[in-house]
Amino acid sequence: MNSISRQIFQLRKMLSPLVLEPLEAVAQTANSLGFPYFLAGATARDLVLENVFGRPPGRLTRDLDFGFALSEWNQFETLKTALIATGRFKADRAIQRVLYLYSANIEVGVDLIPFGDIQDGSAISWPPHHDFVMNVAGFSEAFESAILVQIDANLVIPVASLPGLIILKLFAWVDRKYERRDAPDILKIISEYADAGNEERLYTDYIHLLEAAGFDVTIAGARLLGQDARRIAKEETAATLANIFETDRIKRDLVNQMVQSANRSDESFADNCTRLLDNFHHGFGEEKEPG
Repeated sequence: MNSISRQIFQLRKMLSPLVLEPLEAVAQTANSLGFPYFLAGATARDLVLENVFGRPPGRLTRDLDFGFALSEWNQFETLKTALIATGRFKADRAIQRVLYLYSANIEVGVDLIPFGDIQDGSAISWPPHHDFVMNVAGFSEAFESAILVQIDANLVIPVASLPGLIILKLFAWVDRKYERRDAPDILKIISEYADAGNEERLYTDYIHLLEAAGFDVTIAGARLLGQDARRIAKEETAATLANIFETDRIKRDLVNQMVQSANRSDESFADNCTRLLDNFHHGFGEEKEPG
């Protein structure tokens, strides 16, 4: 994950200390243990869109989510123990979470989500009783396609790319769609993809997508995101996501939540959300190379 041959993205905007401090603390501990990881969740969304590409921020969040590629469950306990031993974290009631002690009155939740060889299919279940189960579908793809971001002079971290994030968010939405917290992120990522470093691609190698969208850059970006997400998706992941989009009721529920998340009810905005999701779906089914 730290190959010097890969592009390293620079921050246009500095991170809030509420994000920077726990981020650095987790990264330093993970690096010292040699545990491969990546930043996921809404913090990764904002870091990529706002801090790297200068786009407007999404919904406010103070929690951080990390994925850890682990081969044995004792590595998870080693990680959690090491974080608490720094004196900057304490355990939480949730087994996968620690709390970063930012100040006497402020704690930041940090979820540590293991995946990899410890998975059973697309899920993980914590020993010894295995009564807490979590879906980690898409985590391998998000890890393998993560981008490198320079956080400060001495730290470069892997962050989920937007194609990786959209896969994670779609699975999260299916798992907890009645909580309504993932639809705003899905809308944000799909609608901002063109402006997040992809406009030049649309005017060169992918001009055919722009032409098909009537030179609507946002719509073309949604279709390009679908293609990019399909390229990183493994066959089982792709098949599961395809089934989601082929179920009209599920697709309609997602569009409705996307519309409601923007506090708008006008028909034109609803039509635009439908068009964005349709173009993402169309692109995901294509997996075409440029030209």
